[in-house]
Amino acid sequence: MVSPCSGFEGFACSAPRIVEFNAAVGQGVGIAAVNAILNNKNMADVSNREVRQVLAQTGQLPKIFGVANNGDGMLLAQFENLVSSDAIA
Repeated sequence: MVSPCSGFEGFACSAPRIVEFNAAVGQGVGIAAVNAILNNKNMADVSNREVRQVLAQTGQLPKIFGVANNGDGMLLAQFENLVSSDAIA
């Protein structure tokens, strides 16, 4: 997977991060579904805290890679401005 974690630097690394996020959301939904079934309640009544508790107990809490990088952020903003300007023109 191309991502900042693999050492790849560039704009293409944002798409795999979306896929990674979707996989994590799917994991949380699965945990909430099982919790709801085991406790005979609606999935909507399962809290984020309950899902997080299961992740913590099983050693599955994700690492947090959200470190601000102003230089890369400015490059991405310039790139997006150029792309949106070209699309308008």
